Amino acid sequence: MKQSKKHFKSFDSLEKSKRETAEITEGRNINALKPEISKNVFSQESLRIKREGESLRREDDLKVKQEISTVREELGKLIKSISLLQKETQKTVAQEIVDPGIYHQNFLQLLKQTIIFLRARVEESTNWLSALNKRSKKQGHYWAQAKKSGTKYTLSGERSSATQTL
Repeated sequence: MKQSKKHFKSFDSLEKSKRETAEITEGRNINALKPEISKNVFSQESLRIKREGESLRREDDLKVKQEISTVREELGKLIKSISLLQKETQKTVAQEIVDPGIYHQNFLQLLKQTIIFLRARVEESTNWLSALNKRSKKQGHYWAQAKKSGTKYTLSGERSSATQTL
């Protein structure tokens, strides 16, 4: 009990001293009330933040590179699968069905729907990839011209309006 009273007394005296130091009186400098922050602490903090930002960027770049490599691996697997599918499809087309029944009819209808769906997806993917490749070519041309001509090319009125996005 005695300790808690001492604690309150010291807390009250602390609050009172804060109020006294926070009061502005005539002839007292306002800057004296501001806490002093050393420039060294500020520069150390800014360097720490800069390092953290750089490490985060490196991690993001590494993640993107890993994702690109996994996509390339999957594309390689897809190419192999498509070549195997092509071989099996050629075999299936060459075969004739002996004594076709309702089972064969249902199976072939399901197979036909699946093939139509896959063909549509492949054509859609082809369109996306061709658009991506065209865009990459255009960007490559832009940067080649920018390197060749410099700011004359990049800051010309015609180019700036063409490269602006909406």
